[in-house]
Amino acid sequence: MRLNQFPLRMIIFLFLMSLTNFSWSAYISIDGEGRFTSTNEDTQQFIKQQLMFKAIADIYNKELKNLGLDSQLFWQRFDEKFESYFSSVITSMRESAKLEGQATNPEFEKKLRQKRLNLYAKFGRLERALVGFSERRSGKVSGSSNTRFLLISAKVDQKMLNSIYYRFTVDQSERKFSQMFISFEPKLANCSWSDIGVENPADFVKAVEDHWLKQIQGELGDQVEKIEFVAAKDLTEINNYLKTNFALKNSEAVASNKFQSAVLMTIHVQITKNFDEVNDQEREFSFEGYFLITDLTSSKVIQHFDFPLQKSRLSYAEGQQLGSNVASIIAKLPSVEWNQSKKLLANSVRYNGVLQLSVDRIANVFQYLTFVEFIQSRLAGFRPKIAHNIYNGDKAIIDIWFEGDQEKFKQAVSALNQVKVTDNVWAAIPNTENPLNISLVSKIESERSQQEATKTE
Repeated sequence: MRLNQFPLRMIIFLFLMSLTNFSWSAYISIDGEGRFTSTNEDTQQFIKQQLMFKAIADIYNKELKNLGLDSQLFWQRFDEKFESYFSSVITSMRESAKLEGQATNPEFEKKLRQKRLNLYAKFGRLERALVGFSERRSGKVSGSSNTRFLLISAKVDQKMLNSIYYRFTVDQSERKFSQMFISFEPKLANCSWSDIGVENPADFVKAVEDHWLKQIQGELGDQVEKIEFVAAKDLTEINNYLKTNFALKNSEAVASNKFQSAVLMTIHVQITKNFDEVNDQEREFSFEGYFLITDLTSSKVIQHFDFPLQKSRLSYAEGQQLGSNVASIIAKLPSVEWNQSKKLLANSVRYNGVLQLSVDRIANVFQYLTFVEFIQSRLAGFRPKIAHNIYNGDKAIIDIWFEGDQEKFKQAVSALNQVKVTDNVWAAIPNTENPLNISLVSKIESERSQQEATKTE
């Protein structure tokens, strides 16, 4: 049976029950120790900041290992991104100190050290993954008067930790949309093209599109690699792709499709000639419509904006001028909202594909919903969108949309092998070459599998 055939109230009830009976906790308590060797110039506040950061880093290393994630890769990418950010700070500090070339001095080096360590501890706001913490012990390290230690116990939000991990390790260039297709076809009501001073409708539309194209490239170029207007035949092809189901969109047949990781902007404008003419030389026109931005991979609407109804009295004594005035009014309708489009595109999830996860040996619906919660938390960095495809007693098929590289996503799924879902249930991947098939097994079975794997090694 399909899960979406369950009555909505029943699904909500079962999910709430699952939180009390089978809930997988995303908050794990773990200890961390930080050590820092200070200099005479360091204040107590600065020392405490460094100790706290290093204790958090120690907790991260332990928890990333528990999650099957690569802590070495995380800190490598963390350092790379920090150095890229800090290079401009160094330049600014050298300019303020009036240092040329590679010249330096002891005072400048002291300030540079303080600045670097201070910003490094704040970079990425790593403390976000801590739900709460308590200091257990602190003091000086034996045999070193300038080295102090801090031991803390903290609760870690694994979902947030996953998100932070993948934000640093996933290439951000992958988050740029590959292409924006734009569709524009004005509609006329109670009037003809000649009534609005247009002799050649194709030239009129092309002039408006060229104006928009320059504006859109300037506003949205950072979020989209390529921008182009599409013809009617291409729009039909795009609409057919939008109707394609999850599984087909991820098949090899469409993996290299030009619509993959692309968006469609539809601009609809209606021009209406009002019945009452103002006078012998003027007519009143109404302009209305909307524009819509849709993610072609997920079919998700990113932005919808209705143009405010605009009424304008235009002279038709000179047809050419009338056409230019109409074009100018139309061109301004959507452009006021493109700055908002930039923000929405920047914050939108770039679903690069969808994979089907097969789950078996499910005890009941409580366990199934808890496993879904577990998946969402453990793969949070890929910002997964989960659709319940089929649930049939002890088996289920889940469609998972994800952001980022497909191989990295599969690796993250592979890392779920022999990971605890609840106190009594563990995830097991029988065939590591195909991590998309997962079984829910008991703790005893999981321990036996791990022992056998160790013997094999």
